[in-house]
Amino acid sequence: MADLDTRYNPKLEEPKIREFWEQQGVFKFNPKSGKPLYPIDTPPPTVSGKMHIGHAFSYSQQDFIARYKRMRGFEVFYPFGTDDNGLATERLIERLKNVRSKHMTRKDFVSLCLRTLDDLRPAFVQDWKNLAISCDYSIFYSTIHPRCQKLSQQSFISLYNDGREYRRKAPIIFCPVCKTAIAQVEMEDSERTSTLNYIKAKVEELPEGNAYAIYATTRPELHPGCVGISLDKEGTYALVELNRLDPETQQAERWILSKEGVEKFKSEFKKDIPDMNLRIVKEWKGRELIGKKVQIPFAQHPVPFSHDESAKTEYGSGLVYYCTYGGLDCVEWMTRHPEVQAIPIMDESGTYTLGPYKGMNSGDARKKVLEDLEKMGLLIKKEHLKHVVNVHERCATDIEYIATTQWFIRILDLREDLIQWGRELKWYPQFMFHRYENWAKGLKWDWCISRQRHFGVPIPV
Repeated sequence: MADLDTRYNPKLEEPKIREFWEQQGVFKFNPKSGKPLYPIDTPPPTVSGKMHIGHAFSYSQQDFIARYKRMRGFEVFYPFGTDDNGLATERLIERLKNVRSKHMTRKDFVSLCLRTLDDLRPAFVQDWKNLAISCDYSIFYSTIHPRCQKLSQQSFISLYNDGREYRRKAPIIFCPVCKTAIAQVEMEDSERTSTLNYIKAKVEELPEGNAYAIYATTRPELHPGCVGISLDKEGTYALVELNRLDPETQQAERWILSKEGVEKFKSEFKKDIPDMNLRIVKEWKGRELIGKKVQIPFAQHPVPFSHDESAKTEYGSGLVYYCTYGGLDCVEWMTRHPEVQAIPIMDESGTYTLGPYKGMNSGDARKKVLEDLEKMGLLIKKEHLKHVVNVHERCATDIEYIATTQWFIRILDLREDLIQWGRELKWYPQFMFHRYENWAKGLKWDWCISRQRHFGVPIPV
């Protein structure tokens, strides 16, 4: 009997083991074996660069199941494929070839992608073999292969005929760097350091005289697209005087905010504004202010106070301003107020197309707006904070909401069905069902499936 080496050398031994597995067909799928079938529908890895520890972690878990089921006497169907028809692959090839798809014809860019993928794919697949993932590599598929494209297009036509698809212009989640619409599932949360900016805006034709509406926003750069300012019609709002003069009237400056917010403002603003001693001179129910117009700085026209369920007198000043589009809350607000017309202020690259900040990106416009508000005496206070924003998972860019024409699959009407179908599955570990359930309950959009890119499955329309 040969002596065993005192040290195991994986670099020497593992290639021999993989070669043995391959020669013996250990992992080959045999549909005629007569064993009970156990198929694994693995999500194919995305061709977006080299393998990383996340790939190794998640695919090893799948492989544990495959190997366990083989040992339990099952015929395991475990093919291998690559997901290489989308944005991640397109961005990889742009980096590798130092090109931009928008500067090439679609035909030339697709041809470049396909040639590059043919060069990259062998080494990419070899990484999974080196990890000893026990797939049947002879059953290989690529999501950009004509057969897969045909299946996707057939599914599109079938869903359209079933009334599950539609095309419309609507505010959609958009990545200004990738210049494409994205789906809700393609967003990630990212913590940002920013400022909550308290701003005052003059209220027009108030019988009680000059006064300013007080509101706060983390996105002051969207003022040119302001379309509304809302309050709670059942709440109590106060007209308060400050211990300082209004430069315009040379009388005591006066603000409008919720009565509940008065004491909060007194305590929280005292350090920043020594003359913050607010004195209530009049009170209204919110409904009495509805229709009064407010001159939002840099807005295209004055906007009226309106009632909305989102405005709560116990939060902030009790007044909330809305624009097109500052986020999902603004989109939902406009849905509840169909009488309001959108004022688009940026293009698909996130560049401002309207107002005094035309030509700037969002970050530059934000700095300039705050500078201008301070010069105008309309910026009351900047409160530094950390908050979570949505970013595109592919490039970590802050997403925007831009009205564009896209294709959607209806899924919101299936939320309860999705949850019920999930309950019919066995989950390992069981807590993962609750994660799935929370995802289904958290769906706010129908699934946007169209993308403004060259490389991918063409929509058959």
